Amino acid sequence: GRAEYPHRGYTIQSVMIDRNEGFISRVSRLFRHVWRGWAMLELGPDPYLMRDLTSAYIRRYDSDDDLYFALLCHSKSVSDDSLRSLHQYHGWLRKEFGSRVQAITFRQAAEQLAL
Repeated sequence: GRAEYPHRGYTIQSVMIDRNEGFISRVSRLFRHVWRGWAMLELGPDPYLMRDLTSAYIRRYDSDDDLYFALLCHSKSVSDDSLRSLHQYHGWLRKEFGSRVQAITFRQAAEQLAL
């Protein structure tokens, strides 16, 4: 869990693995995710998918500690639609979390985590 690996990152994907979960439960959950589809937090044309993935991640890993996550963005595939989507997603983050959300660099994260 989180206490065992205080600086280990968790993926922000719709399929997340709990190491304490039983085998049957894990297979059942993975089957449901495969059946519904698999997604990761990546810049794309659907701001609602990014919002839903972020909400699920925060619900699962939120605590009193800081929570870090990254948004994948491939520069060659950025379009006007994806930029509009990013704008909507950023607006939702600001509305939902206000100043509790900060955009930082990986270097800043490493400094904050004393890595």
